Amino acid sequence: MKGYFFAKFINRSAQSLQRQLIQTLLKSPLTWFDVTPTGRIISRTTKDQDDLDSSLAFNVQMTIQNL
Repeated sequence: MKGYFFAKFINRSAQSLQRQLIQTLLKSPLTWFDVTPTGRIISRTTKDQDDLDSSLAFNVQMTIQNL
């Protein structure tokens, strides 16, 4: 049960943060997209998502353990 709820929480958290990232990108001014290469935008967003996926589960688990 603990594993199921933990996985569900991590999945929802990651989806929520990814949704916020996409909304922030879509609200950026067009001039920013003109001066920033597409590869850099994609690289940065995928790196942020990878960092989130790898560290969120660990940090939440450590927090629960400490509580």
